[in-house]
Amino acid sequence: MSVFKHDNSIAPTYKLEICHEEINIPQRVAKLLWKTNEKPDASVLHGGLTISIDFDLSSGEVKMDTSLGQEPSLVYLRLPISKPANPGNIPSPSYFPSYASLLPEQKYMYLKWLADITAPIDISYVFIYYYGLERHLLCGDIELAVAEIMLLRKHHSNGSFQAYSRQGVISACIRQNRSDLLSNIVHDLKSGYLDNMMIHLYKRLGYGLEDVDLISIASQVGFTNRRYIKSSLEIFRNELNGVLIAKYGHPNFSFERYDIKSLPISHEILFANYSFPDNLRTAQLPNFFEYTVFRNEIKGLLSLAHEQTKEKLARARKKRNE
Repeated sequence: MSVFKHDNSIAPTYKLEICHEEINIPQRVAKLLWKTNEKPDASVLHGGLTISIDFDLSSGEVKMDTSLGQEPSLVYLRLPISKPANPGNIPSPSYFPSYASLLPEQKYMYLKWLADITAPIDISYVFIYYYGLERHLLCGDIELAVAEIMLLRKHHSNGSFQAYSRQGVISACIRQNRSDLLSNIVHDLKSGYLDNMMIHLYKRLGYGLEDVDLISIASQVGFTNRRYIKSSLEIFRNELNGVLIAKYGHPNFSFERYDIKSLPISHEILFANYSFPDNLRTAQLPNFFEYTVFRNEIKGLLSLAHEQTKEKLARARKKRNE
């Protein structure tokens, strides 16, 4: 069993009492946690939880219901907790984890980790906390949740978590019309990788793709000859910049000429929290990478830069041999 108490001596901290220990939980974490003193019934212990989101498809409005449904991050303060004698021997939580389904020793490890969410831990525990942050993105403190997610992304490099959290933050901010938040974090979200959701984000913010962006999506648009990208990257980038300026008058690729309605549609998962209704958790989105016009245009730019790089290197070799 665990108890939250505000620590007046340390203003931004809550004391969490578990297993006769006091753990200092940052105030922001305590504020973002979904927790209850209710005693869960048997179904909860096997994954059924108690906070749901209702999504009105016609209006796009998201409402929270605190008496029905499921919430995998919900901390049941009355569930038993045990301090493990050897944390290294505690198995990893199951796939699609929930707080309620954790072993007593796993609950201890999770709550202990909340004192410092930047500390290394099995990614399943990170996902439990993240599920609750997604709920805040839609019907809670979105600004605090975005900041917390970006902190998690900085310290937990798991590919699945990076992909889910990127989708969740972008989807929620677009839904909530918070381009201001996205403008502040767009470069951190990119992290050297551009997927379809990031392309939509760039388009929404009025950003163009720079040379490094085009190179990063080369294989996604069908450009496979990476010889000079690997061996002469700086020369290739310079040539690609020249190609962009010659064609568009500026060193970036703009989306303004594309009609979003012309793009093929693909099914994408927007949120990791499996308690969200399907029509909120997933969506049919226009897909730039399945749009032949988009793919061919970028592939053409890369191919031209490739040929110009080839010619420049050939001239340099000839000059050296003279």
